[in-house]
Amino acid sequence: MTAWHTHASDGGLEMASEKMATGKPPIPWRTVFLLSFAHMAVDATTLYVGTRLAIAAIDNGGYASALWLMAVYNCLAFAPQGLMGWFVDRLRAPVLSATVGAAMAAASFFLWPYQPMLALWIAGLGNALFHAGAGSIVLSHSYGRAAPGGVFVGPGSLGVILGTYIGYGEWPGSACIIAACLAVVVLLPLCASLPAPRPWRSDESSAAPPSSVPWPLMVLLIALLLPVIASRQFLGGSGSVSTAMMTAWISLELTAMLGKMLFGFVADRFGWFLMTVPLLFAAVPLMIFGPWLPSAGARFAVAVSAVFMVQGAMPVTLAALARILPRHSALAFGLAGSALWLGGLPTDLGWNIAPTWIFPAVQIFSAVTIAAALLLLRRARPLPVNETRDYGAVPAEGAFRT
Repeated sequence: MTAWHTHASDGGLEMASEKMATGKPPIPWRTVFLLSFAHMAVDATTLYVGTRLAIAAIDNGGYASALWLMAVYNCLAFAPQGLMGWFVDRLRAPVLSATVGAAMAAASFFLWPYQPMLALWIAGLGNALFHAGAGSIVLSHSYGRAAPGGVFVGPGSLGVILGTYIGYGEWPGSACIIAACLAVVVLLPLCASLPAPRPWRSDESSAAPPSSVPWPLMVLLIALLLPVIASRQFLGGSGSVSTAMMTAWISLELTAMLGKMLFGFVADRFGWFLMTVPLLFAAVPLMIFGPWLPSAGARFAVAVSAVFMVQGAMPVTLAALARILPRHSALAFGLAGSALWLGGLPTDLGWNIAPTWIFPAVQIFSAVTIAAALLLLRRARPLPVNETRDYGAVPAEGAFRT
């Protein structure tokens, strides 16, 4: 085992006993935390660039120009993730993808004052490339568990906060952002020391053993799960946030981060279906009655609770996609990113989502579809242990090329 794996002997998470208890290889938590920090740094850098360009657009062409600019950035950063994930899987080069993406994010930081549109394209595409590569590493070493994916995606919300606020000039710290991003570029190649994802014995009682799903069922499951991700982004992105609401926005973003990072552990412990579907349904009455509460503090508390419930489903959705596509983890993560773009498209296009009933309706749809997907996935029989069918024909060492 490489130095990047956590051992019980060095104060880790007692990985050896975990392996004996679950039959699954240990999760390389140090690498997961490194990639989580990288996620925060890359998102902060690219959002800083996007925010600075948006401010310049407001000064020169008004708010419409700024909204168009951010819509272009979102399209570049999210829409191509599925296609990029397919290429990363074909090349088996997730470490290279993540490193090049982080380097592009750093380059956009230095380029934006001189070539604004080029910097925007580099920032967006670099962000997408990083997510496809880093997400692939995390999902392929999660071994059927939701927690690592949640720990990886959660800090992206903190990166959005830092990049936006520092970009607006509210906080000093642009030098800290680029320093963190440059450090990530240097550290990411260390992930190449990870061994190939190891096959593990499928267990009927486990949360999500790897399995080969017949392609008609695979298409159906993906068609059920991607709208869940899109609806989560739709619910979180609808509406605008004014400067006076920045404190509330930061609180909601931090709540989303905690929901993603913590809920995967809870779902792995007590069951994906039991801890995801009821919680998503429980958010519906909050969306229906919350806006009618007389107190602003009560409305905000309800909003925080609803955000936590909605965002908590993300780790389970990612892990379910990874189980459906066990040999294509970059594609699995990339499809989730592309679905986020579709969910945020109404906001990017400036559509005013006026009817309040649409939010609980979308949430009910999301809860029903993920319930159907998890029930179908539970019925899919896992394959016997077989390295070639579960993870593809990969060598024992050096499976991740740099």
